[in-house]
Amino acid sequence: MQRCESCQRPFTWKEIQKTIRWNYKPLVCGKCGEKHHITIQSKVLFSLSIAILLFIFSLANLAFNLRIAVMIIVFLTVLLSFPYFAKYKRDEKIKQKGKKGK
Repeated sequence: MQRCESCQRPFTWKEIQKTIRWNYKPLVCGKCGEKHHITIQSKVLFSLSIAILLFIFSLANLAFNLRIAVMIIVFLTVLLSFPYFAKYKRDEKIKQKGKKGK
């Protein structure tokens, strides 16, 4: 699991899950208040992994009900495992303000 780039506090699975449910809202550290945004690569990886897996299973020669059940299981598996491979970066605007003040 990823840690805060400022204070090194590890983010919890639940904190990351909440951010992806609502259109990738910023992840705020509970200790120092630093905002982290999900990387473009993580967004693409999440979208592609669901799309590719669902497409593969849609081609499978399974009964309709079984195909729908498999697609739901695949979607939930990707959604629930996402916090383990998602990458977040500290807000760039805050970094730049800190550099200007020094």
